[in-house]
Amino acid sequence: MTFNRVAIQEFIPLGQRVKAFTVSVVDGGQYREIARETTIGYKRILRLPNTTTTSVKITLLDALASPVISEVKLFKAPELLADPVIKRSKSGEVTITCQSPDPVIYYTTNGSEPTRSSAKYAGQVVFF
Repeated sequence: MTFNRVAIQEFIPLGQRVKAFTVSVVDGGQYREIARETTIGYKRILRLPNTTTTSVKITLLDALASPVISEVKLFKAPELLADPVIKRSKSGEVTITCQSPDPVIYYTTNGSEPTRSSAKYAGQVVFF
């Protein structure tokens, strides 16, 4: 499964109890921590980079009383892209950078409109 959001809810009629927790995923046969957070409350949504795994573990590290978790959800939200930054050096090199995590950007070098069959942007691209 691939996800980039983790939503956790406490059963608030009994009060907010969780003080600290972690989220871990299986990576190479072992759990790897991907988030360490404080309170959950009514609803806590963690924004993460796209993560692919077969198993997710939530560990409650500290609580005011016995925790009562009412819901845990994993989902993949659509990516919101930051505007790309395009720079040209004095020597004519054009560099495109993007601050968005895991961007999926297509580009062309002939002035035509990019499509899904155009070259795929991967990190930084330099043109001469």
